[in-house]
Amino acid sequence: MKPVKKLPYLKTVQTYNVDALTEDGELYTAEKRTQIVVEDDKGFMLMCNYMFGMINGLESIVDIKVMNWINENLQFNENIVTLNKYWKEKIQAHTGYSIAAIDRSIGTLAKKGYLVKDITCKRCAIYNVNPTYIWHGDREKRSGMLKWVLELQQFNRMPDKERQREEDIKRAAEYSRRGNAPDQETADNMQDDLTNEEVEIYMDEENGELRTKG
Repeated sequence: MKPVKKLPYLKTVQTYNVDALTEDGELYTAEKRTQIVVEDDKGFMLMCNYMFGMINGLESIVDIKVMNWINENLQFNENIVTLNKYWKEKIQAHTGYSIAAIDRSIGTLAKKGYLVKDITCKRCAIYNVNPTYIWHGDREKRSGMLKWVLELQQFNRMPDKERQREEDIKRAAEYSRRGNAPDQETADNMQDDLTNEEVEIYMDEENGELRTKG
């Protein structure tokens, strides 16, 4: 059974005495309260002001409807969406638009920065919904995911040489984490180790779930 969410309410955080005056001019001491609004932050759907600029910049109603479907299907504290054939058919059933039109909208939303993916995985159907525009979950969790997405966007915009350098840095850091010095001979050994540990990730088109091999 789903837990019942509390409606926002006022919580008293301080009480103190102040002077009060009746209509008849009688002065007396009254208790005054300082209150704050308490709401269920964990279930709060954050739609930032930037979203309105995003919507105004879209020229197609298809783009808006695809974006709305994604917004409505975001998981709690998650910004990952899979837009493979299985899920495109779900969007098609919801909006009535063709798969080709939905594909164009996904491309538009990616160009606008609402959807962000790692460009080194061109065939991946997995996108990050940019928390700059919308987030469903804890505010603290959003901060970390926003940083991740901004870093991914920065990485995607880098020239090939800089991107390769970043990959090299990560590789050296992984090697160092294993407690070895980054000399060439051991780096070659490390690459062999990493290759042996690779796990293939693939998408089950039938039910839209991620699965692994290896």
